[in-house]
Parts: sequence; C-alpha cells; structure tokens
Amino acid sequence: METADYLLANGIAVTVLEMQTLPPVNRFSAHGYWLNKRIKDSGGKIIFGARVLGIENNIVRYVQADKPSEEKASLIVTAMGAKSENTLEDVLNALAVPYRVVGDARSPRRILEAIHEGYKAGEEI
Repeated sequence: METADYLLANGIAVTVLEMQTLPPVNRFSAHGYWLNKRIKDSGGKIIFGARVLGIENNIVRYVQADKPSEEKASLIVTAMGAKSENTLEDVLNALAVPYRVVGDARSPRRILEAIHEGYKAGEEI
C-alpha cells in the first residue's frame, strides 16, 4: 500500500487488488490511519477479496466473490506477499559461523521489527 501511496502522490492513478478481505495495513495505527486516508483522499481505489487470474494486453483479470472482472492498467506493480527464506542458516550452522535470523527471514512482518531485530543482533554478535 505504501507503493500505491507513492504513485498517487506522483499523480499516477492507482487501483489496488487485495486478495485479503481487509486492508493489509490496518487503520488502527497512526501509520495505517494516515496511509489509508491518503490513498482514499488521492482517489486511489482498493478492491478487497480480489484474486488475480491473469495479466495480458494492459488488462488485469481477477475474480471477486465468484464474479470475474477486469481492470485496465498501463502500469502493474505486483506484491505477492512474503515468505521466510533462510536457507543460508544451514550453511552457517555447518561452518559454525555465529549468526542471528532477523526480519523477514525469521517471519514476514513490518520493517519496524526487522530494524529492532537487526540492531539487537548487531549487539549480540
């Protein structure tokens, strides 16, 4: 949603197709409140519960509540979610190299957790 906010601030029309039925950044934090407000006030559109089926010829095809739909698009930014990737951990263990798993390698979350964990890891190693 931060990318949508940036694009809107630069005069680019934005439609977010969100697979979840709720905003990925909730409105209960100050960051979430202002982010959602800026997107709405800038004319951004968020479609919840939308599962993308395909992208072709400047058209994004999706289904929402079992109803197929399309959105025209001249620019498409994808965000596929996050999944932990920590295969390096096995190598570090085998080499007996001290390490700490932080950020999205530990568990996909917000940048605030990653910064805190990275700082703490730097102190510990």
